[in-house]
Amino acid sequence: MVALLALQTRARSTRGLGLTLIEVLAVVAILALLSSLVVLSLGDGGREREMRHEAERLAALIGTAREEVMLGAAPIGIAFTEQGYHFQRQQRIGDDVVEWRDIPDAQLLRPRSLEQRGLELELRVEGRRLHLEPDPEHPDPVIFLEGSGEMTPFELTLRDRGDSRRDSHRALRLTGELDGTLRIERADD
Repeated sequence: MVALLALQTRARSTRGLGLTLIEVLAVVAILALLSSLVVLSLGDGGREREMRHEAERLAALIGTAREEVMLGAAPIGIAFTEQGYHFQRQQRIGDDVVEWRDIPDAQLLRPRSLEQRGLELELRVEGRRLHLEPDPEHPDPVIFLEGSGEMTPFELTLRDRGDSRRDSHRALRLTGELDGTLRIERADD
C-alpha cells in the first residue's frame, strides 16, 4: 500500500513538470511577436543607422577642423562632390598661383568617398542648392572655416543612392550655422 501511494505521488509530480500544448503555443506566439518587433526596429537593415554614423563622422571632422583653425592654423575649405568631401587649404601651385587643394598628408582630414557606402550628397549653401559634380579632379570648396570660429552656413543632405523614390525618411540633414553650431536631423523634420 505504501508503495502504491509513493508511485501515485511520483506520477503526479512528474506530470506537473511537462508543458501543455497551450503553454507551448503561447511561448511560440510570444517569440514570434518579439522577433517581428526586432525586425521592425531594424527597419531597412540598419541603413538609417549607417547614414547617421556618416553624418556624425562628418560633423565631428568639421568640428575638429574648425578647432584647428581657431587655434591658429590657416583657414580650411570643405569641397563636396556627389559622393564625398574634401578638406582643403590654399597652396601655392606656381610663382603667383594659389589654389585650394586637399590637405597633404592629412590622416584625419583626408578626402572621403561615400560611394561604396551607397550614399549621395545634396548641398545648400546660404539657401541655394548647389550642383555637385560626380568626381572632379580638384573640387572647389564651398564651406569655409575661419579663425573666428565662423563658418559658411549650409544644409547637407545624405541620401541612400539606391532610393529612387527620394524618400525624406531615408535621408538625414546636417545643418551648419554661421556660429559653428552643427545639427543632425531627419530630412523630413
